[in-house]
Amino acid sequence: MPDVSSSLLANIDLFSQYSAAAYCNAVTAGTVETAIACSTSNCPLVEASGATLLGSFNNVGLYSSSGYLAVDTANKRLILAFCGAELTGFLVLASLYLSPCPTVCAACNCFDGIYDSWVTEARPIVTPLLAKYLPMYPGYKLVVTGHSLGASQAIYAAAEIRNNGTNATVYNFGQPRLGDLAFSEYVTSQANNSANQNYRVTHTDDPDPRIGDTSQGFMHISPEYWISYDANTTTYDVSAAQIKVIVGYNNLTGCSGQSGLDLSAHGKYFQSNIAACAVPLGL
Repeated sequence: MPDVSSSLLANIDLFSQYSAAAYCNAVTAGTVETAIACSTSNCPLVEASGATLLGSFNNVGLYSSSGYLAVDTANKRLILAFCGAELTGFLVLASLYLSPCPTVCAACNCFDGIYDSWVTEARPIVTPLLAKYLPMYPGYKLVVTGHSLGASQAIYAAAEIRNNGTNATVYNFGQPRLGDLAFSEYVTSQANNSANQNYRVTHTDDPDPRIGDTSQGFMHISPEYWISYDANTTTYDVSAAQIKVIVGYNNLTGCSGQSGLDLSAHGKYFQSNIAACAVPLGL
């Protein structure tokens, strides 16, 4: 019996495509009511849903943060998606140490550079967008998603959204370690109902989920959904049998236990390059 149901597999695939769309400048610099589309043809499920933009932001601040809020009226979803690192986004690595992150939880410490990108760049835009649109769509499920740096901002965003009393489910891809044990336990504990789940997806030996040294106190949220091998090395379609669900904040039986440095693995999440709309591949 696979660890992942067919319905969950379909959702992971779908939201990997919303994450892919966050790399497209035409989306993150788009206008309200614009239909989401990927010029590189790697988000067909999103395009088929008819999802449209409610708001977006493009290359904001020192770290060039980008993302969007969309609505899928057919499926009653709001989708908040963040882009991986482009342009100067890699500067977050200059602050690869733990520091307090009080907007997440009082006793937590987070990855300083990435948390700063969330608090100073994305958060001032995302917070008023949600305040405006959440009341306009009662009964809609909020999903937060992203790849790499975008996955990291997605986790910080979802934690705050939940703190404010709104349910949010996260689907993220290729996320680095984002905080200390207190942070990881706190965000993991937020997954307390079907509308408040964390699906942290990793791929084979993607090096990004190993960023953040455990000897310095960095830990992951739990569980991990590890794409353990590639069955199709052309399309990188994924079956439930390929995904292993691994519990633990520092479990070495999944991606964290791999020793390879295959940078291309960072892009191969349900497609050959999740960041196809961007050059180079994002952090």
